[in-house]
Amino acid sequence: MIKFVGDVKYDNYNRSENDMPIFRYAEVLLNYAEAKAELGTLSQADIDISIKLLRDRVEMPNLNFQEAKAKPDPYLAKDYTNVSGDNKGIILEIRRERRIELVMESFRWDDILRWKAGQLVTRQFKGMYFPGTGKFDLDGDGKDDIWIYEGTKPTAPGLQILKLGSEILLENGKSGNVIVNPNINKVFDESRDYLYPLPVQELELNPNLEQNPNWK
Repeated sequence: MIKFVGDVKYDNYNRSENDMPIFRYAEVLLNYAEAKAELGTLSQADIDISIKLLRDRVEMPNLNFQEAKAKPDPYLAKDYTNVSGDNKGIILEIRRERRIELVMESFRWDDILRWKAGQLVTRQFKGMYFPGTGKFDLDGDGKDDIWIYEGTKPTAPGLQILKLGSEILLENGKSGNVIVNPNINKVFDESRDYLYPLPVQELELNPNLEQNPNWK
């Protein structure tokens, strides 16, 4: 991740030269597009003054309103099963756009709660794909960066050396995506977890308050 990463000359202990966004313009544009889509009033003209600005910045093609409506992405449709209607395809695409544009900016959890898609947080975290053991150049500079091995640990100065099956786990055993935190059992209670529990001290201060459902 290089988002909000400045030049190396600004690397100082306990100090940052980065501005902290309070309300980022990209979020304004995405909020506008999503609201119009949910209301059923979104048009290509609305996309052109919102999502297109984000895509132009990185030389990506614009989102085509009619194409997105006509061909809802089946992968996204499996993630968001409660999205339906004539605007299904475009709503799914805007949700994809939020996930990409706002990554690592602390929006994802609130979006998932707002969309009533809590089961997405129970998925297994996965890292990059490796076809098997061996040396890999991850940044394309012609120099190996990582060595995944089995058996006796090799010696290679400057490389990150990881033992398959203990220091790194791959989805298919000897190949596949990296499995992250495999022993964490992630659960989401659909009857409870869309709301936070009210703090005990607030309940004590005001006897008229009732705890949120299933948090008692």
